[in-house]
Amino acid sequence: MMTRIILSFILASFFLSDVSAQVYEEIVIDLSERDRDYGTVIQPYLNGYIIGTRDDCPSRRCSGLARFNKENELLWYLKRDSVVQQRETLVILDSAIYYTGFNEFDPSFHVLELFDHSGYLDTTFILSESNIDGVTISASTIFGSYHISGSIVELKGDTMQSYAGMFWFNVMTQELDTVIITDIANIDVWDFRVTPDTSLLVSFYYNVLGGTNDWHRRIEKYNREKELVWVWDKGGLDSRDIGNRSSLEVLDSGDIIIEHTHGNPISSSASIWCLDSDGEKKWQYDMADVLTGGEFVYNVRKTESNDIIACGTREDVLATDTRSGLVCKISSEGELLWKRTYADTLGPFDLVGGELLDIVELEDGSLVATGFKNTRYTDADGDTQRDRDLWILHMDENGCLDDRCGVDLTSSKELEPSPSIMLYPDPASDILCTSIPLTGRVSIYSMQGELVYEQDLQYEDCVDVSQMVPGTYVLRYVSKVGRDVFTDKFVKL
Repeated sequence: MMTRIILSFILASFFLSDVSAQVYEEIVIDLSERDRDYGTVIQPYLNGYIIGTRDDCPSRRCSGLARFNKENELLWYLKRDSVVQQRETLVILDSAIYYTGFNEFDPSFHVLELFDHSGYLDTTFILSESNIDGVTISASTIFGSYHISGSIVELKGDTMQSYAGMFWFNVMTQELDTVIITDIANIDVWDFRVTPDTSLLVSFYYNVLGGTNDWHRRIEKYNREKELVWVWDKGGLDSRDIGNRSSLEVLDSGDIIIEHTHGNPISSSASIWCLDSDGEKKWQYDMADVLTGGEFVYNVRKTESNDIIACGTREDVLATDTRSGLVCKISSEGELLWKRTYADTLGPFDLVGGELLDIVELEDGSLVATGFKNTRYTDADGDTQRDRDLWILHMDENGCLDDRCGVDLTSSKELEPSPSIMLYPDPASDILCTSIPLTGRVSIYSMQGELVYEQDLQYEDCVDVSQMVPGTYVLRYVSKVGRDVFTDKFVKL
């Protein structure tokens, strides 16, 4: 069953009425009326962009497609009630939209759908093998005349194992050409990229012995004849060291960019690596380890200028609801050009936390990221509930919106005491003051992460610490508009 919703341009006022100039803005859309939904993959499309969505429909999982023009107006939205889309499974070929998933009611069926620019479902292909019990589609790409889907495959009679599977579908003959199922078991998440020398790179994680400390990150290179050329394999990873995407990108030089994201930003952070075309490591950029949290990368993409853009989330574990969207740009030599977060709890975005799962550069050089934001609403009984809505940030090439940028973390200033703000006296006995009056929220945490004090200040410069037990504490200040963030330690006598 497919529900098709076409939105007329009368709804343009829901976003913006002035379409004469480029619009950089934040968009939040409740696609499924209080069901959890979010954008998982985005692709540039016909002077705009198209987003693949996931919806937690009642009693089942659903997916969808949402097409926007460059002014961020929603042109149409398709809800796929029985097809589940997983991660990066949306590719474009000559304005044709290939959307990949699996059938909710029979997970052994790998579903490939072909849509036109208006959202019309042209053809549905069911791809299956007699020995397959179930598939989870993690990624897809166009490789020459093939549409290739990367799958986590469960084989009949072997329900405890998951294998790496590749479905090679010939888009010219519209037939399934080859299914490759490797003997590598216990795999998780996929990504694909095509290299300048027209080879195919495949990336995934796998677990050797089924334990928590035996995970490997693996990249394989294939030629057009489906022959394996080389393998890059990094082992010795524990369960915290596997990311949610195993994403990769290929620069014009042939260099390979991968995210190496630790699985939990609470305890550690991500890094971005560059490998040469033979799989040898060239450089590594480490995302900032913040004082009380970490940064988590979901996807990496290249720009027209051959820089790298990455998106994900940043977490502050000493406060509640503080997962913020993260976007950064890095040069091909590994130099950080800028890094920004969006949706801080006290910042200009009024939300309860959010994550950015994919990002692209449009033809005009602007950036569009998508993911989800957690929101609050009051139900019929007057109780506060949470929802998850589609979140889009359309930014300029520097990560800014029309009226503001995100919180700038380029120089990791949040990790250092600001030259304009100092804490005194330190150590403090009863009163702790700042060198300038503050307007915003001050939070104080123990070194074990327990919140011991929180207060909204209105042009004030002192707080009462007399009731705190002696020890070392962390003070965190976020200005009312979310642009200034300050973190420092002090000692309570």
